[in-house]
Amino acid sequence: LPPSPRGFPLVGNLFQLNFDAWHMFAKWKEQYVPLVHIRVAGQSILIMNTHKVTADLLDRRGPIYSDRPRFIVASEILTGGLSLVFTQYNDVWRRMRHAGHEGLNKTVSAEF
Repeated sequence: LPPSPRGFPLVGNLFQLNFDAWHMFAKWKEQYVPLVHIRVAGQSILIMNTHKVTADLLDRRGPIYSDRPRFIVASEILTGGLSLVFTQYNDVWRRMRHAGHEGLNKTVSAEF
């Protein structure tokens, strides 16, 4: 994980955040690196402080982070793998998304 400011046990960095948290994020960017890791009440949060870091992680490496956990009961047993909500990010998901887009795009919705 990237460097992070020191937090408290259990609550992590919760007390360092407020409504103007972006001020704190800007300080952390200068103090640490453009990608900062914090923990808030046991939840890990990555703060991306520059456009370059954001584009690198979300645009260029997006498929790495776009997967879902495997829901055996909901996805495979109950729906037979045909529910877009529970499908993992693969060719099946891409085909289902493409088919959904064809049936639900703006022009088709207007005609309906």
